[in-house]
Amino acid sequence: NVTSVLDYADYLIRHAYKSVAILGLTYKGNQKDLIFSPSVTMADYLVKNSVKVILNDPVLQKDEIKKLVKGAQVLDFSDALFSADALLLASAHNEYKRVSKEMLKSINKRPKLIIDNYGIWSHLSFGKNTRYHTVGDGTMDISG
Repeated sequence: NVTSVLDYADYLIRHAYKSVAILGLTYKGNQKDLIFSPSVTMADYLVKNSVKVILNDPVLQKDEIKKLVKGAQVLDFSDALFSADALLLASAHNEYKRVSKEMLKSINKRPKLIIDNYGIWSHLSFGKNTRYHTVGDGTMDISG
């Protein structure tokens, strides 16, 4: 649903998130399918609204990603993971499922907001300064 994707994007813009990392551009995890990808729509919208966008998708080549969203930065997963104010986990790629408590301990900077589209990080603790939200959990009013 494009409307809800843009509602999340507008929320990020209204709450002054200067940078957003989007993990996963493909529609389904581990598949190179962009036909119904809400991530591309969101990334393009954020870039057009002067938000720094960082992208990663392990099934796409960096040059493919750069062509999809002009003006976005493309990083390796480990660099994109915690390099932005907000992070959107948008595809359930196996690589993203491998984030562990040990991996989190080694990272100094953490996003203020994580939006997990699939709940695959729900077992992790990101600390008191990071708000973790799973789409549909009712903990975030994106209209306000």
